[in-house]
Amino acid sequence: AAENKRVFDRLIRDSVKGLFNGLIDKLSGNDGAAEIGVQAITGVTGSKVQAVLESLNTLKSSKSITDKHFRNAAYDAGAYRLTFTREDGTTKSVSIIPSTTALIADTQTQTIYKLVVESGRLELEEV
Repeated sequence: AAENKRVFDRLIRDSVKGLFNGLIDKLSGNDGAAEIGVQAITGVTGSKVQAVLESLNTLKSSKSITDKHFRNAAYDAGAYRLTFTREDGTTKSVSIIPSTTALIADTQTQTIYKLVVESGRLELEEV
């Protein structure tokens, strides 16, 4: 019985070892990601890791910067003024009174809103 167990264990080890090493070689190669499946991801195509990565790269490339995006913002502390510059060079400025003014940015629409507390009233205006 001990001899049979030893033979059986050796056969399993030898056959599994070859299959396991083959699997590792396949997955660690250049096309390994094309062999690994994934669950569906909303907005992304592909059922294998490689296809999903390519889809994400395409999505990233299609998201271009438009003239409407803000390039930078500059604050003039002496004038309490914040100026936003868009990619097309146009600017939007807003006066800020410390502790009574807050800015809210809507990243989807690239719109900035000024929230002001004045005379006990709360006002919201688009900049």
